[in-house]
Formats: sequence, structure tokens, C-alpha cells
Amino acid sequence: MTIGRIQNTVESLEGKIDHLLEIFDSLKLKNRELQTRVDKLEQELQDKTEAENRQAEQREIIQNKIESLLIKLKDFSELV
Repeated sequence: MTIGRIQNTVESLEGKIDHLLEIFDSLKLKNRELQTRVDKLEQELQDKTEAENRQAEQREIIQNKIESLLIKLKDFSELV
């Protein structure tokens, strides 16, 4: 193999490595963007889950109050 062919091979390899590094950088950036999106979606899911839990607690409190009022009404109607 001549020096010229070795130089051409090395230059070809350098070009391929540079291209792979560009792809790697691009994929790293895309990965960061996707991770940011995942983090945001996870936070939104957590917020919605917490909101649903608060609503369930409020529904339970309201249901208990309604049941208490119905018992009072029943007791009152039995007195009348």
C-alpha cells in the first residue's frame, strides 16, 4: 500500500468519524429534548393525579355531609 492510498484511507476514516460524531451530537440533543419532554409529562401526570386525589377526598367529605343531613332529616321527620 502506498503512502497516497494510506492517506486516502485515513482521510476517509476521518470523514466517517466526523460524520458519526455529528450524528452522535444530534442524537444527544434529541435525547435531551425527549428527556425534558418526559420530565414535563411526568410532572403533568403527577399534578393531575394529585388533583384527582383531592377531588376524591372532597367528594367523600361532601358524601359524608349529605349522609349526615339525610340522617338528621330522617330523625326530624320521625319526631314530627
